[in-house]
Amino acid sequence: MKWRQNIYQDDYGTLITKKWEPEIPAFLNSRIMPLLQQYNLLDKWEIIRPEVITEINRVASKTVPDIIPTEPVTSGPEIFSPTMSPYDYEEHCAILLRQIGWNARATVASGDQGADVIADKDGKKIVLQCKLYSNPVGNDAVQQAFSAMSYYDCTHSAVVSNAGFTTSARQLASKNGVTLLNHDQLQDYARDVEIEDGDRYGT
Repeated sequence: MKWRQNIYQDDYGTLITKKWEPEIPAFLNSRIMPLLQQYNLLDKWEIIRPEVITEINRVASKTVPDIIPTEPVTSGPEIFSPTMSPYDYEEHCAILLRQIGWNARATVASGDQGADVIADKDGKKIVLQCKLYSNPVGNDAVQQAFSAMSYYDCTHSAVVSNAGFTTSARQLASKNGVTLLNHDQLQDYARDVEIEDGDRYGT
């Protein structure tokens, strides 16, 4: 799904993969490295790394349809779709907040210090991590949201996803005061933040 969301062909038939490439280290860190550590194989990583990356690309590319789109697969940020790009999902969350009167903006793709969306209203300030995933979201997103809350001097932090959350993510979020949400809950959450009842959702 991530491959299809993030690759397309330009007008000359060249495959554009620059949005796909950041997904590889994210997958390695969240899936491959823990397995290597579990089986005491970390010392083999540098040897097998090129082969692993090649295999990731091979498996991901098998999901591509016969005709690769000439534009990135996306619905645009206005209406949610599981095929929208991660960037559109972030903007979608910002739009949902703007619809109910928050000053919300999606941050730049890199250097955001763990913040995908920052929103403020009436002295309250929310930072969001937005995760368009096909599997439940883990601890990393919770840690990033918690760190971003301090970095941006926010009063509240949340992780928003279409895919649910792991048990360990829920435990960590509960301890750190990070709220876990589906995007369908985001507007109700923001309304509750306005009246200081913003913790009744995710954890």
